[in-house]
Amino acid sequence: MASGQSPRYERTMATLLSTTDSPQKRADPTHWEWQYIDLMRRIWERGDERIDRTGVGTRSIFGAQILL
Repeated sequence: MASGQSPRYERTMATLLSTTDSPQKRADPTHWEWQYIDLMRRIWERGDERIDRTGVGTRSIFGAQILL
């Protein structure tokens, strides 16, 4: 579990990311909503964790884009 994240948050994110359809089953995998979900998955799985002064923290990926 990522430091500072509640178990409920961890379960919610894991559920969200594991229940989204695979790109092969999508009608239009380039639709902006799928791009957003894929970006959130990449950030969650491979993003750099940043701890801030409030202790909340964030995850980020440098240069990520969604093409509209």
